[in-house]
Amino acid sequence: MVASASDETSPSLRAAKLGPLPRRMLPPIEGYASKPLVSLEKAVKPLQSIVKRIQLNACMVTSLSENPKDGLTVDESASIVLYTFESVPAEDSLYNILNKTLNSENRRELVPWLLYLRLLLTALDRLPSKRCTIFKGVDGDFTKDYPMGKKIIWWGFSSCTSSSDAWQSAPDFNKAKIRTLFVINCHTGRNIKNHSHRNTADDILLLPAREFVVSMTFGVGNGLNQIHLEEQTPSFPLLEHVQAPNQRSNESQPTGIKSKFASTAAINAVRKAVIVISMSLKM
Repeated sequence: MVASASDETSPSLRAAKLGPLPRRMLPPIEGYASKPLVSLEKAVKPLQSIVKRIQLNACMVTSLSENPKDGLTVDESASIVLYTFESVPAEDSLYNILNKTLNSENRRELVPWLLYLRLLLTALDRLPSKRCTIFKGVDGDFTKDYPMGKKIIWWGFSSCTSSSDAWQSAPDFNKAKIRTLFVINCHTGRNIKNHSHRNTADDILLLPAREFVVSMTFGVGNGLNQIHLEEQTPSFPLLEHVQAPNQRSNESQPTGIKSKFASTAAINAVRKAVIVISMSLKM
């Protein structure tokens, strides 16, 4: 079974472990475009039983997004920051659970995610599509699963970098005995550097349901393999399009009411809670 390069282990600059692709073609990802555009606080409420500490993490990243760039609202920017935020353990991270759900054959599992997807994809729609070559390092050898000419669909979000040099110095990637570097020519990448918890200059996020064709596969040596992918437009839409509404002031929220997360008291309370949780995790 071919592997998926969605962020099922970590969106940070270290070798990811690929999860399996669905055994058959999945239905398109849809159902969120008709949902209202709400604050991040409201968008994550249906996820409280699915993602641990989701309300606390949403509160924290909102406090970090007070002056967003690129014309995004506070909640829109915070939705991207929340996606890139890594929990301890990493398996509890929102990105990990969301991408597993996007790769599931049971599309009903996406229902609790629809409000968050509406907000996140609206935010990403404000960022220009980037035509560029990007890179993603993973553990293991997948050259047999990616023969030249094969059509591949990655159903989850995929975090990549626009710098190949970054992978050469990534300790986790170079520590692996067998590893694969995906070299991807894409036209729908979004540079999320201004809205990433990782705060890296070359952080490129691929949207879900991207279709690729394998253009080249070869071994470099010393346990390193390269797989080259060319993004192509699918014959029918695999991801429901959502268009961002007219830009508004960064002080306004999607609901038209300033989120209570933005209040000084709430921010201070969150910072204290984060310190307590951090201390408990170290004990």
